[in-house]
Amino acid sequence: MLRLNRMTEYGIFVLGALAHRHGDFLATAHLAELTGLAQPTVAKVSKILSAAGLVKTQRGVRGGYRLIKASADISLVNIVEAMEGPIAVTDCGDEAQATSAIGNCY
Repeated sequence: MLRLNRMTEYGIFVLGALAHRHGDFLATAHLAELTGLAQPTVAKVSKILSAAGLVKTQRGVRGGYRLIKASADISLVNIVEAMEGPIAVTDCGDEAQATSAIGNCY
C-alpha cells in the first residue's frame, strides 16, 4: 500500500484545480478557495511544484500559477517526487532477500 504524506495530497489537490482551469493563471487565494486549503499552504505547495517544473508562475494582477504541461502528462510519480523527493525502495533485510529472488517485504 502506498501512503502519501499530507503535503503530497495537497499537491494533488492544487494540480487538480489547475487542470480544471485549462491553462489559466490562478492566484493562491483562488486556489485556496477551490481546494479548501489555507492560502499559506497553497502558496507553499505551489512553490514546491514550481521548483519541480510542474507549474509555471507569473507575477502581476493576472498572475498566479498554471500547469506547464497537459494534466495527462503529469504522473503520480512526478507529483510524489516533487513533494517528497526521489522514490526509493527500502531494504527488507537479508532474511527476506534469502527467501526470494525478489525479496518480499511484508
